[in-house]
Amino acid sequence: MILAIGLMVTAGLWSIAQAHVRQDREEELGELASKIAGLIDERLRDNAQLLRGAAGLFDVPEWITHERFRRYFETLQLKDQYPGIQGIGFLLLIPDDEKDARVAAVHREGFPQFKIHPAGERPFYAAVLYIERFSGRNLRDFGYDMAPEPLRWEAATRARDQATEALSARVTLMQEGATDIQPGFVLFLPVYRAVAPHDSLAERRANLLGWVYSPLRMRDLMQDVLRPVQSDLARPGLRLDVYDGERPVPEQRLFTSGPAGISPEANGSLRKIQLVTFGGRQWSVAVTAAPSFEYALTSDIATWIGLSGLTLSLLLALIFVVQTQAQRRVATVVGALEHTNQHLAEQERLLLWAQRTAQLGSWTFDPRTKQASWSEGMFPIWGLDPKDGAPSYEAHRRYIHPEDWGAFDQAVSRAAQRGEPYRLRLRIRRPDGQERRMISLCTPHLDAQGKVVRLSGTVQDVTEHEQEEAERRHLQTMLARTEQLAHIGSWEMEIETNSVTWSEELFRIFQMDPAVGVPPFTEHHRLFCPEDFARLKTAMDAVINEGTPYALELCARRRDGSTRQCFARGYPETRWSHKVTHVYGTFEDLTERKQAERDLRLAASVFAHSFEGIIITDAENRIVDANPAFSAITGYERASVLGKDPNILASGRQDEAFYREMWEAIRHQGCWRGELWNRRQDGQLYAELLSISAVLDAEGLVQNYIGVFSDISDLKAHEGELDHLANYDALTELPNRRLLEDRLKQALARTRRSGRPMALCYLDLDDFKPINDHYGHEVGDEVLISIADRLRELIRAQDTVARLGGDEFVLLFNDLARAEDCHLLLERVLAAATTPILLHGVTHRVSASIGVVLSPPDVASADTLLRHADQAMYRAKAAGGNCYHLHDAEQDR
Repeated sequence: MILAIGLMVTAGLWSIAQAHVRQDREEELGELASKIAGLIDERLRDNAQLLRGAAGLFDVPEWITHERFRRYFETLQLKDQYPGIQGIGFLLLIPDDEKDARVAAVHREGFPQFKIHPAGERPFYAAVLYIERFSGRNLRDFGYDMAPEPLRWEAATRARDQATEALSARVTLMQEGATDIQPGFVLFLPVYRAVAPHDSLAERRANLLGWVYSPLRMRDLMQDVLRPVQSDLARPGLRLDVYDGERPVPEQRLFTSGPAGISPEANGSLRKIQLVTFGGRQWSVAVTAAPSFEYALTSDIATWIGLSGLTLSLLLALIFVVQTQAQRRVATVVGALEHTNQHLAEQERLLLWAQRTAQLGSWTFDPRTKQASWSEGMFPIWGLDPKDGAPSYEAHRRYIHPEDWGAFDQAVSRAAQRGEPYRLRLRIRRPDGQERRMISLCTPHLDAQGKVVRLSGTVQDVTEHEQEEAERRHLQTMLARTEQLAHIGSWEMEIETNSVTWSEELFRIFQMDPAVGVPPFTEHHRLFCPEDFARLKTAMDAVINEGTPYALELCARRRDGSTRQCFARGYPETRWSHKVTHVYGTFEDLTERKQAERDLRLAASVFAHSFEGIIITDAENRIVDANPAFSAITGYERASVLGKDPNILASGRQDEAFYREMWEAIRHQGCWRGELWNRRQDGQLYAELLSISAVLDAEGLVQNYIGVFSDISDLKAHEGELDHLANYDALTELPNRRLLEDRLKQALARTRRSGRPMALCYLDLDDFKPINDHYGHEVGDEVLISIADRLRELIRAQDTVARLGGDEFVLLFNDLARAEDCHLLLERVLAAATTPILLHGVTHRVSASIGVVLSPPDVASADTLLRHADQAMYRAKAAGGNCYHLHDAEQDR
């Protein structure tokens, strides 16, 4: 009977064990599928966020070049930070009539082999203009037109119309070769023209610039995504499959990991499926376990239950048969003793186990004999050998830190004499030199008269605990500093209690006092703009009810009324109930970064569209960038001047002293502004107004120089014209009275310095008025021009001939060797004036009357000299003309 009952119980336990293990395996597979789906979703969202950053580059599309695109993505470190991503590129939407111009522009950037493929004429093209990494497989994408390919184009147009990221169906990427062909897909994000609206569907289609996109190879992507669960998937009998779509159809399989022979249709196999919804597509994540997976985990348990049950059943039956009578006689006494001994042994074993686990030891101390008794757990704490027994009270002083011994000795004395318990933190040094920290507790025991008869207590080694606590505080401090530096706060919410905890940085972001505490979620609507709070609430409902993570850009409100641009993430946490019990996430303040991006776009726009030429050099004065206006003014293409010194523009019209003074001003004042002449690429000179500023780094060292200049050649030419009109006679092109007076003052000053004489001659034509009256002013003007030309030919380079008006001229002879030298010049002037003038077949004759003033002896002012010369000219007129008269101060009064 006993044997039958034992076998029945064994069989029942074995069946129950199998059922429980199978249920546990189903739950385990479900958790694994959910975890993998979450990892895939997180990676795809990270890639989409990466595309958003790339899209910001095209707010000023004229500023983007292949070189700038490459340098931007070098900073992202795609290979290290985003394993599995094949690359990032940009598709430009090109109308057919702009195709040739666009291809030519790419050729000029240094890619002469670029062409749009596949070949053929189409109304428009969606061609890959940029792709990074620009090597290996990715080169096949360069110039590829995705518009004719229906699967890619469907995803691209979906992204365009919905103004969000879109994932394509399964495709074969252009990056694939003859071997290692993997399923692929493409992630698109639309880029609209800067400032242009794209709120409605019509505006999005009309104002589309192109797409940033990322080609992804499935196995490469999954290899990195699955790193956190590699140990789980490595167990025998497990297989992972990922399908494109919500149904696990073999033809739509994107990825598989595990033995190919595992089939979900096999008897005893298990399968759990979790959906990933992203970018308008759904993927099915299926985890399948073969029957061998379950049996491998349960066979040991079932075998142990069966064998143990059978053995126990046989043993019980044998004992029952052999010793039934003996047990009846001694059962009561033996049972009681065994129970007592087992209980005491178990208690002692549990106490020793607890002390070892907690690094705890107990002790007793007799104040009269000064003898101590230690438990087994005390010896490893103090590093002593149990064979030597507990040390004496005086011996404790060798191990306790000198700074702690006084407090310990006093506490023991008060406990022994007054019955006061104590709790102390002590430092001890073991015989091996290792320092440990401990907490010592003491409880005095009193007799009926209230006298202390015994002390007992515990000692706990808290060295590792305090080190771990210090490390934890250090990590918390580092995390708080990291969050503060990155402007990322973190939070956690417990669903059951609806309680929320915030990090310090999150309080700073919202300008809230941590001492006040976290507002409940029901009051969070005050922290966000209404429409954004509605989006956040929908996302929180989804993460709590469905376990779907979220990533949102939100507008947050501070207490002072200001707003912040933030990026929020939320993730579910499930525990044994397989329900979401906690939600945790991050909250990143993007305000400064967004502003910096806007400032960068504005700076890039100003740089690209400025009418002034802008040139940037490094600290060694090598050109690192130049804007389009630079090329328009100088004729040099940007690419041709990179790395060169700006002195390629030098005209040679400024000497070394000019440039030396310019650089001195830059070094001492940080800037310089002035005019200079430079030379264009075609050799033409031009005038420019130039400003140079030095850009310093945080240490005050020059990092760059920025030059801003404008072409003022037309302004200079206009100034020259105005100067000519102000200083020259419009009819004869001779200097007028204004310029004559200036030169006369200079001549007087030179005469005073050198002592060399000068002569001022006032000339008036004889017989000019009859010609002017008889033949008219036009003929009179031609006579004056002829006389002016003759006088201009007669004078020396250092001399001046000017017309004061009418038929009056003035000649200024400078630096005469002798005063008498002017007589020869005057004779030649008279001869030139009397030479007949043939105009329109008519011969005209005039002569000249000239008044002359020599200086010295006449050293009066310029006005006085002109007046004296005028008086002398009238003397010549009075003498009959065609002669000159030398002014004499005494005779000509």
